[in-house]
Amino acid sequence: MVLWIYQARDASKGYYHPEIGFNYRMTNLEASLGLAQLERLSEFLEKKRRFNKIYREILGDCKYIKFQEAHSETESSWWLTSVLINHPEKDIPQIQKELKEEGIPSRRIFVPIVEFPPYKQFKTRDYKNAYMIYERGLNLPSSTLNDDKDIQKICKLLIEILESRG
Repeated sequence: MVLWIYQARDASKGYYHPEIGFNYRMTNLEASLGLAQLERLSEFLEKKRRFNKIYREILGDCKYIKFQEAHSETESSWWLTSVLINHPEKDIPQIQKELKEEGIPSRRIFVPIVEFPPYKQFKTRDYKNAYMIYERGLNLPSSTLNDDKDIQKICKLLIEILESRG
């Protein structure tokens, strides 16, 4: 049952869900914190959008990086800034390792849902785009605990990792 209340996530495997789970846990303290956070929602959204803009300005010319784009009829919150990295020698786990060595956390793009046991029966084709995005996708640090200088530092380090490190 404990597995179910944590969205059936197997934490030892990252964002891997071997069963269908739920997220019904919340204490009174968590609920009050959530309400307090809602009062700051516009501040958080502005910060996320600013971070995305900084990432695009600094990393936009890097030949190895392609940014996720927002649909033309929407306004993205940029909860996460997601990129595809196409590097001839470095895969996402290697890039993450090098970022982590410098104290920079990152997240992979989510595993295609048809890889989770409850959904494997629904895998009816290859889903090439979903697998390509998972293999080459990286979510860059986007926490509102960061500031503009943190994002600039992350950009410079990522450029260094992709363009000048062996």
